[in-house]
Amino acid sequence: MTFSSSVNLESVTFRAEGHGLFGGSVKINGTDTTITGGLFDTVLTGTVFNFQYLPVAQNQNPTNEFYIDSVQISAVPVPAAGLLLLTALGGLGLARRRRRAA
Repeated sequence: MTFSSSVNLESVTFRAEGHGLFGGSVKINGTDTTITGGLFDTVLTGTVFNFQYLPVAQNQNPTNEFYIDSVQISAVPVPAAGLLLLTALGGLGLARRRRRAA
């Protein structure tokens, strides 16, 4: 999944090839993760998220089939320092305007 700006990936629901909830190992952005009950609910922040199936053992003849049923994301909030900077610049602009008027 790729997004045009940074987002918080809050939860992902995985389904198995038979449409039931997926349980198994998945590599998410290069980190091995165990999915139980089809739900991954650890918050990740970024613009690109890669998902790869990991077979439990080599001799199991894995099908590599799962799909993402639903995703919950939210925008990454602007840091408080950015809002403070905008407020300060606005205050300076108002002060300059008052000096001109006087």
